[in-house]
Amino acid sequence: MARPGVTYREVAEAATTLTHQGHSPTVDGVRAVLGTGSKSTIGPLLKQWKAQQAEQVSEAETGLPAALVAVVKGLYESLQQQAQSQIDTVKEETQAQVEAARQAQAAAEAHQQALEKEVNRQQAAYQRLLEEKETLNIALEETQRAQLTLQAEAEGLQERLEDRTQVAQDLKQQLTQAQTNLEHYREAARQQREQERADFERQNRRLEQILKENRAERHLLQASCTQLEKDQAQCQAERDQLRAENASLHEQGGQLQQKLEQTQRQWAEGEGRYQALAQTHQELITKLEAQEKAFLEAEKQKARVQEKVAALSVALQNAQDKIEGLQNENRILAQEKAAIEGQFKQWQQT
Repeated sequence: MARPGVTYREVAEAATTLTHQGHSPTVDGVRAVLGTGSKSTIGPLLKQWKAQQAEQVSEAETGLPAALVAVVKGLYESLQQQAQSQIDTVKEETQAQVEAARQAQAAAEAHQQALEKEVNRQQAAYQRLLEEKETLNIALEETQRAQLTLQAEAEGLQERLEDRTQVAQDLKQQLTQAQTNLEHYREAARQQREQERADFERQNRRLEQILKENRAERHLLQASCTQLEKDQAQCQAERDQLRAENASLHEQGGQLQQKLEQTQRQWAEGEGRYQALAQTHQELITKLEAQEKAFLEAEKQKARVQEKVAALSVALQNAQDKIEGLQNENRILAQEKAAIEGQFKQWQQT
């Protein structure tokens, strides 16, 4: 019985937490997160959650190219359908052939019993049945021909059984090749993720270098602004001094006023450049944060891809189990054929 308090919702939340942490959700992992619950309780609930997650994950969320996912899925479904179709065909044909052989054997046994009765009747009335001897010899030849026919049919069944065995071996080889192709796809996806991560790290280092350069340029602009403020104050002091000393130097004061206005314009230009650099710096920071989010999302997609690869491996194992079941059925048919041949030999001896 399930322990009170352990529900599907709690198991689903624990599995989601493990997935976000980059771990594959297992019974032990979920139990460690919950801190309670037995494996027999958590196992079915976790299996139900994984089944629902597999139905909700689309091909675009696997992180693999759409063409690659379509090829793998198509190959797997095609092999599975072919294997199931051929297994069903072999079962139906083999059952029909075995039933036909059993009917033929029953007919032969009935015929044999009729012949035995006829022989007994011939022994009781030997003189009367001498004239029918030729007829019985003809019937015996027909029986022998029927026996040869049955033997030829048994050989044909053996050849068909060998053909079905070869077909099963070919299917097993195809499944092995599909598994090998899947391993190649896994390696290609892993190399692609490593390349994307390396590109992201290089871009991140480049952005950090640009940020450092912007900071250095900002410090230089701040120093320039400070110097401009000092120059402005000095110009103001010189203008007041010239005004107090001599009004006749009005023209020179006008020149100083022009210099002051030029200095103010330079200050305004420096302030605008500083604001532009500050805005660029903020944009770079925002872009860096977005790339960090993208990196985290890529890690989540990696975990989803690993779960899907594990599901494909389980499906391949199930297909191999079906092939083994077919081989077991072939062995049973071979045993039944051997039993039929033994009965034929006993019938010949009697």
